[in-house]
Amino acid sequence: MKWSLQPAKLSTVKTASGEGMDIEGICTTDLTVGQKKYRTHILLTPDMDGLVLGADWLSRKGKVVWDF
Repeated sequence: MKWSLQPAKLSTVKTASGEGMDIEGICTTDLTVGQKKYRTHILLTPDMDGLVLGADWLSRKGKVVWDF
């Protein structure tokens, strides 16, 4: 993605299963959902290659309609 990686305050986070996941760094970018852009921080890990949106992030955005 060629994001500018910055040091993160966290070195690990807990996954939903309770396991630890290493954090390499953090970047700030825009995520577009529908017609809205959200400036957000993304934690980067070598343990996965997908994107996980946390319940805390989703709840702060209010009502969002997902069209798959």
